[in-house]
Amino acid sequence: MTPTLACPYPRLRWFDKVVTALTWACAIAVFATVGWMAISPDDPRGAVSLSIGDVAVVIPQVAALAAVVAGVVTAIIGRMLPDAGTFAVAVGLAGANLQGHPSSYLLMNATGVGARRILCLSLVAEAVVWFLVIAVAFVVSGLVMRWCWCYGRGESDADAGPAKLATLSIADVPVLGRLVCGARLTADATRPRKGVLHGVVTALAALLLIRLLATGSPARTVQHGQVYFSLAAAFFIGGYAAHRMFPVRTALWGCLAVPVVCIIGYAWTMLRAQGPASYARIASVPPTAFIRALPLEYISVGIAGVLASFWGRASPGQPADERDRPVEGSRA
Repeated sequence: MTPTLACPYPRLRWFDKVVTALTWACAIAVFATVGWMAISPDDPRGAVSLSIGDVAVVIPQVAALAAVVAGVVTAIIGRMLPDAGTFAVAVGLAGANLQGHPSSYLLMNATGVGARRILCLSLVAEAVVWFLVIAVAFVVSGLVMRWCWCYGRGESDADAGPAKLATLSIADVPVLGRLVCGARLTADATRPRKGVLHGVVTALAALLLIRLLATGSPARTVQHGQVYFSLAAAFFIGGYAAHRMFPVRTALWGCLAVPVVCIIGYAWTMLRAQGPASYARIASVPPTAFIRALPLEYISVGIAGVLASFWGRASPGQPADERDRPVEGSRA
């Protein structure tokens, strides 16, 4: 049986919470200014989407900015919360996206069954690309955490360092996790079967909740507030429910459910685009609730919701074995 690890992260004091909030606020400000220059659409009233932008120019710039932000945030508050740098990148992208217009802009320029189906295919590919930006944040967070907080910081930090690294999302990635975190730190990684089940529960719950929370009149205007609320609530609740059934050591498996939900949502929209109630020729009406959210909104808000759920639902230092019990309490 896998040995139980004591939680390596301390409970946040009020000063730690202030520093954490200020750090994330600065990350949002960086993405809203520097990041916006990279992702802003050519049309001042356009939506943030790679389907109408130059991917070869935008993604390298955003990925580089994500690496810098994730590294700096991890160096400042990485010892307090796992994947704090990745969370900063997610909320930063979500904050920058608020300056653009919602998905209704894309729907207005893609009327008809064929155009809507092509749009959905391009959005599926875009979701994968945006998730790769988050993957860069995962890797950088692991590297910086290993360099800054695991070695050379005194006996207490050296003892807690390996346990902290084991709770980062990158630690559960085969091969890459060993390269970033070290071979001996990934010995107690989450079992794949358990991780997959955790992700499936997260995805199913999120799909159901997005469908419920984003419904209403089909002619209702798409708004950022409604989209952000439905995504954040869906993935937070979905992650919490998945943890109660299949507790895992890291947030990786819940994060992987985010692009899966996005792809399933757009695939369902493609099928609905040819139905009798598809609204395919009505520019202002989304065919389904799932296309109300842009890929960047799915990935950024969804990842933030999963990580917030991971911090609040149980101790991040719990064992990964299937026979282990969930640990009560909150680290955030």
